[in-house]
Amino acid sequence: MSLIRDLILWFLVRCWRVALMLVVVFLALFLFYAGLKYWKSAEKDFDNFGSQIKAAKEQIVQQLDLKQQAKSKLDELNTRKPWPLDPSMFFWSNEYAAWRKAYYKADELANAARETEQNAILSLNDAKEGKWWGVALARKCWAIIMPLAGYAAFAVFVLPSLWKIFWFYLIAPLASRAPAIKLKHSIAGEDVLISSPSFVQEVEISPKETVYTRADWVNEYPADGVKKDTRMVWDWASPLISCAAGLRELTEWKVTGNRSEILKLCAGSDPNLKIVKVVLDRHSGLVIKPSRIIAISGDIQLSTEWRLLNLHSWISGRLRHIIFFGSGTLYLSGYGDIRAESRENRRRMADKLLIAYDTRVPFRTVRTETFWPFLRGTASLYDLQFEEPGLVIYQASAPSVEDAGGKPMTSRIEGWFDLLLKPLGF
Repeated sequence: MSLIRDLILWFLVRCWRVALMLVVVFLALFLFYAGLKYWKSAEKDFDNFGSQIKAAKEQIVQQLDLKQQAKSKLDELNTRKPWPLDPSMFFWSNEYAAWRKAYYKADELANAARETEQNAILSLNDAKEGKWWGVALARKCWAIIMPLAGYAAFAVFVLPSLWKIFWFYLIAPLASRAPAIKLKHSIAGEDVLISSPSFVQEVEISPKETVYTRADWVNEYPADGVKKDTRMVWDWASPLISCAAGLRELTEWKVTGNRSEILKLCAGSDPNLKIVKVVLDRHSGLVIKPSRIIAISGDIQLSTEWRLLNLHSWISGRLRHIIFFGSGTLYLSGYGDIRAESRENRRRMADKLLIAYDTRVPFRTVRTETFWPFLRGTASLYDLQFEEPGLVIYQASAPSVEDAGGKPMTSRIEGWFDLLLKPLGF
């Protein structure tokens, strides 16, 4: 016995985690078994009271039918009462008395059945509020939750498909008849100079020039000869646009001497992001997604233009267009690679790939040709179609959540935030 005791103590000391887990499992199984027995006993009791109530209801219906039948027969006999001297009066009296007795008997049995039903209902309610209150509460909650769950399942699994069908087969075809979006702020785009995209771009800061960069994109800068400060908002004339576009808390760079200095920009957090240098003069301008701008220098100005009455604007979510123009340099980022093309014919592309385009180029939304990929969520509803020749800058691919190094929930929240900002031109 001492050996067994020592083994048990050794097991408890050395394997206390396993022992604790076994105790937890045992308690869980015990609670499950006890709860199951409790539930079965309650259901059996509820079924018994339910059977009594059901039998009483059937008895009430049966006796009320007999009572009605007797009343109908009595009414019929009263319509043909015999004369006092009629020899058949004796037989009429016997038949009338028999149906009268049946009438009162049925009424008595119906009242007794009602009393039985009321007693069973009171006993059932007492049981639900007494020893079986847990089961009664669970059944009540289940009765409330089930319709809500059905509505939620319908909203989650059916409504999105119906919504996509509505947009694919009704709204998108109507958009093909709507005129293309053409901005009034038509600034030429031919004079835009674009460098080759690279993972590292050099930014030259000349004397009396100011360069604004996102702080996390500066990879290398001179130890001497430059002065940096924080620029809370890039354009104080448009603070909301600057803040929403991420052009806030920028680093302001200036040289302290008489010679130019070099900064180096790169995406330290993502090796797949490339940077391109875009040079504008006073006669050129582009519609640009501000979130793609990582550095600005020169006399760059900002203008906005709304398009609320065009169906393409609502389908694409581009209700406002943000135009950058003036004389200066912009540094744009793109995923995978960055292409700048000015083709002579019409072309289409996915909206998520677009970075910037010539303000003079009208565009429209064109429905995706196949419905199944759109229903499955592997393709967008539409592509952008540019109707006339003009400069278009786009990235080669769009990053997924895993490629961008983000978490699914964080990416989902950011996606909803981007969806809210997209109609404003971001």
